[in-house]
Parts: sequence; C-alpha cells; structure tokens
Amino acid sequence: MDPQFGEEETAAVVGAVRINPTPGAGQIHGDAFIQDHDVLGAPPGMWHSGDNRGFDPNAAPDKSRVSMVVDFENGVTVVRQNPTHATNGDVGIHPPHVGVEQDVDGRVRMRLEATNGLIPEFVGTTLGESVRGDFIIDPHGGPHGVPSVDGKVTQYPSWEGYSSKPGQPPTTVLQREQNDKGEKTGPGLNLPRDSVGVGQNPKKLDEWHQKYHPDQVDTAKANGANPVQQIHDPEFYPYPMPDLPAPTPDGHGGIVVPQATQVR
Repeated sequence: MDPQFGEEETAAVVGAVRINPTPGAGQIHGDAFIQDHDVLGAPPGMWHSGDNRGFDPNAAPDKSRVSMVVDFENGVTVVRQNPTHATNGDVGIHPPHVGVEQDVDGRVRMRLEATNGLIPEFVGTTLGESVRGDFIIDPHGGPHGVPSVDGKVTQYPSWEGYSSKPGQPPTTVLQREQNDKGEKTGPGLNLPRDSVGVGQNPKKLDEWHQKYHPDQVDTAKANGANPVQQIHDPEFYPYPMPDLPAPTPDGHGGIVVPQATQVR
C-alpha cells in the first residue's frame, strides 16, 4: 500500500476497501503488465516504458501497470495503479476507476479501468484507450478449494492472478498473454478492442449482472451500442460501479478503510 514503493518522482495511486473475511481462502493477487521493455505510446513518436518481464507470482507491485490484492484472510482489497513513464523522462498518472462489491457467499466482484497517465483521461474512458477488467473472485470456486477468477479483460496488456495460502506455493488462477507480444504496438491498437473472457467460467460475470444488477442488463439491451461510451467494448461499459472512496486518516497515524458494497 506504499504509493512511493518503487517510484522516485510520481507516487502510485492506491485504493483499499474492506470485505467480509473468508478464513482459509488466503489471498488472490495479480497484475496487468506490459511484457515488453518499451512500447509505442502517444503522442506519435513517444515511447513508453513497459514492465519488461514475463508471468511471475513474485513480481513486486511496482512491476506492473495495475496491481491488485484480494485478502480473504484479513478482509481487505487493495488496487494500485502505477505511473506511466516515457523513455524521454516524462511521467504521469490518473487515478484508476475501481469498484468492489461482495455477495453473501463471500464472492467479490472487482471492476477496474486504468488510463495511461501521459494521455488525457477522457481519451481512455471514451475511446477505449484504457486497461479494463471485470472479475468475479470466488474464495472456493476453483478445484480442490482453490479460489477462482472469472470475467473479462482487455486484450492488452498481459494479465496474471495467483492464489496464495500460508505454507503453500502460489497457484495460478488467471493468465492471459497480451495480443502483440514483441511487436511494441500494443496500447493504441489493442486497448480499444472488446474485452475477452478469462477463467474457467467467464459467464459467471454475466450471471452476476443478471442476479444483482438486472436494471443495468435491461438498460444495456435497450441502448445497444448507441451511447458514445459503448462504441468500444460494449460488454464492459454498460455495467459501471461506484468508484472506491479514498481511505482517510483516522487522526492517530492510521487510515480508515471503507467497507465494500454488499449485494443481495
């Protein structure tokens, strides 16, 4: 949760929310990261720094574009967006749009949209130039009691997720390689593409929408792809969530972390 970790100039943006614990489920941690050392960015001719790595359950939280943790043991969810660095020294960051809700079975839905800090934020949120993910994280949804992660992610960059429990090696629960590995053209060409299903049962996200947000489902069907924000990725934008409130100081050197929305 240290926004300065790994950053010398511009701090990361970190959000946190409390969830109801599920003892024995451990943690789910994961990232959206760029495998290349650098990629063609915007404006034309500008090169942005990637994370220069492959899939790695031990990657530090600053070695990604977005890093996230769902800690079922301690009942907290944390999302961190790291600054965008250009190879010419420019750096910038926009706060991510992150929503978290939980149902009575302990399952957590996390929806996030993160925009390159070196382009205007509206370019990301209206033209699809953003990193997007919408997940159902079930503490007991996978085989042998391992948590599951199902939902949709953008086709760029790469995505990974791991289940970690005390005394056990991490178990991979999500892994999708970016579309353009090695081509270095990824953000501009691949971010506006429609998000794609991940996990053993991506339809769990659609089932969640139907069960807990039927009004959004009906609105999406009525509107089709007409609104501007639905031109890109119409399966993602019709199902927004309120952004996480920022943690606030408690006056005693600590912070107050708000509670996630409970759905029924």
